[in-house]
Amino acid sequence: MAKPMMSVGWVLAAETSNVGVQDAYEEARTTLHTQLEQQFPQFHWQMELVQEYRYPSYGLLEPLPLLEMGVHEKLSRGWDFALVLVPNDLAPRARTFTIGVPSSALEVAVLSSARLGGAASLADRIAALALHLLGHVWGLEHEDQSPMCPPESCDILRLHPFSQEQQQSVAHRLAEVADARVEEEDPEISRLRFYWRSLWADPTSVAVD
Repeated sequence: MAKPMMSVGWVLAAETSNVGVQDAYEEARTTLHTQLEQQFPQFHWQMELVQEYRYPSYGLLEPLPLLEMGVHEKLSRGWDFALVLVPNDLAPRARTFTIGVPSSALEVAVLSSARLGGAASLADRIAALALHLLGHVWGLEHEDQSPMCPPESCDILRLHPFSQEQQQSVAHRLAEVADARVEEEDPEISRLRFYWRSLWADPTSVAVD
């Protein structure tokens, strides 16, 4: 029996001439892909990286338009989830700065690599932050250890596997996504159901850092 497909699209939304940053994005994608395959082998993981440069690499970016961009790419490309990456700082709402904004309702997260350090550890930190944000998208809350440790309280972002309890919770969420995909063969019906679920699941999530 074939494994259910689970797709996470990576969208590079801001142009950068820094080859080291570009390479770090690609390396982080590969690293996270391997991590998820190891921890959730019951799914066939697909991670496509696309370049949709709509912003320059300088200046603050508002998270909301980036989340909307992620939703558009997710729906148009048939992904289950989307990560939107930028080298820019994100405009914070309630904090001094923010390095990521997840939305479980939209099934999208925005990640900024602006404050993740130099090239030597950048890829690992991007992968770790991406897993943290996906954890929120998949319904997990902050914890003192594991990938769900709040990034601002961790000395160094490192890629860790989910705990057994977290793994079970995420696996259940992913199975629901896979089952819903089978039921929603019509793309237009799928789109309408997605927006309906988004409205009722968490209507304020996009406003929270």
